[in-house]
Amino acid sequence: MEDDFLASGPALTNSNYVTWAAVMKVHLQARGLWDAIDGDAKGPVDPSTDCRALAAIHRAISRRILSKIDGKETAKEAWQALRTLRLGTEPMKRAKVRAFRQELEAVRMKDPETVGDFVDRVTALVFNIRAHDGGEVEEGYLVRKILRAVSPKFSQIALVIEVLCDLESMTVDGLVDRLKAYEIQMEDEWKLR
Repeated sequence: MEDDFLASGPALTNSNYVTWAAVMKVHLQARGLWDAIDGDAKGPVDPSTDCRALAAIHRAISRRILSKIDGKETAKEAWQALRTLRLGTEPMKRAKVRAFRQELEAVRMKDPETVGDFVDRVTALVFNIRAHDGGEVEEGYLVRKILRAVSPKFSQIALVIEVLCDLESMTVDGLVDRLKAYEIQMEDEWKLR
């Protein structure tokens, strides 16, 4: 069963560490192996658990990448080596987080872009900020950011939402639902013309 999952999961490449790590973490948690990697594990790690976790990591990476963690004797050492290899050292991660936060602040909806595509770009930036230990991005900030960044064709509905809704309690999903409903209505009206 473990091999079936690993065969269908993403293989680690030069550019997909963040996604790979998220999928692998869930995979290892589901099999009771995450304690071998998580530094907050209670007590010493069972050698069998550590060995199985290390084997799972080895099966989920290419031979080329495997050579870069050769000699790592525990799953935690291998995980940390892969993390540093792909995300960089602490100064590098801080620089990446700054760049992602600047990009998030500057992001704007492109004219032919759908609400869903735009929000996907925003959430990808948030995902990268979190993955690089950049902390949380507040939901209220994201709601206000999305409203400020929508294309001009959404400016009226954005203003209505800002005036009539409580933005502090609104979720990104709630905002996206409202914007998508407006988008569908606009498309229907355009088809009738």
